[in-house]
Amino acid sequence: MVEFDSFDSKGIADKLDSMRRRFFWSGVSTASTKPCMVKWNYICTPKALGGLGVLELQRMNKALLSKWLWKWVDSPNSLWVKLFRERYGGGPIGAGFPSPSRHMTFLSKAWFSMGEVYGNGLHWRLGNGHRIRFWREWWCGEAPFCIAYPMATQAAENTEATVQELWKVVDGRGGWCLQMRRITTETQVGELAALLQLIQSFSPAEERADTAQWEKGSNPSYSVKRGYKWCCQDLEAVLGMEAKTLVMWRWKIPLKVKIFLWMLFQKRLLTKVYRGKWRGLEDLRCPLCNNAEETVEHLFLSCQKTTQLWVWLASFSTIRVNCQDFEELCEEMGRSVHAGDKSVRARVMQVVLVFS
Repeated sequence: MVEFDSFDSKGIADKLDSMRRRFFWSGVSTASTKPCMVKWNYICTPKALGGLGVLELQRMNKALLSKWLWKWVDSPNSLWVKLFRERYGGGPIGAGFPSPSRHMTFLSKAWFSMGEVYGNGLHWRLGNGHRIRFWREWWCGEAPFCIAYPMATQAAENTEATVQELWKVVDGRGGWCLQMRRITTETQVGELAALLQLIQSFSPAEERADTAQWEKGSNPSYSVKRGYKWCCQDLEAVLGMEAKTLVMWRWKIPLKVKIFLWMLFQKRLLTKVYRGKWRGLEDLRCPLCNNAEETVEHLFLSCQKTTQLWVWLASFSTIRVNCQDFEELCEEMGRSVHAGDKSVRARVMQVVLVFS
């Protein structure tokens, strides 16, 4: 963890991911290996997006490194910040991170290479406007103006100007003077009009300093957990899994059963059909009924033995037994959570039946 806290450890993260992936599928045994039934990036996708929520090490590495950049912004007068600024530069405007260069040590490069990732999540609370770059920093709206209004930003004379520099006071009355070059397109006109409407209720307060906070919210401080969540923003949901599994994670059942159900919902269990593709197995018939190939759908929905068990379960619960596909089965398992007094017993029996 010290390594990930201090250095950009992509190579180490790749090796550890390889070891974790092998352990997840094959356990501690090195004598035999098992096939990877689900992509590793799905396993590392957060639970809210339908994944298993295993930490993705490279994103965690970025979240840990960004902690130092938060200290850089939050404590600009601390000794180590002054020493780094003296050696590598970086000023009081904005976050003030120096750009990574070949003159830096590998430790410093690792820290400041996170500046772009970290800076996108840094939100400024407007005070006197001396530290906030009007176009580059996120201080108003849902994103920095250079991202939210890119065409208007291109027309600005100085994209590094601070908020205080673009706020003019004449005869005791203040107003915005954005100092634009010639505007030539309708897109620029539209973006500039929307921008002016957005900032008309904002004005610098000379008696108060600008303060930084992580994202918007009641808690302004940065934490590694919030940083990791921010680094996962670009991840896509595992197709169709987010709605199915959110309820499941709240069930009070063993973790290995939850993982089994997660794989079941994706139809990625090691049935005979999958083993036949992997090892060339010839006999693919279901061992329970010997009437059809052992696919996930057959084993849990249409096998005669399985159907008898579903009918038995339905005899003392409100669960439907005529599910035609896995979509209906997932919905039925989720519905049983809110089915009434017998829901706990029904859900437990459901899980036991499926896991057995």
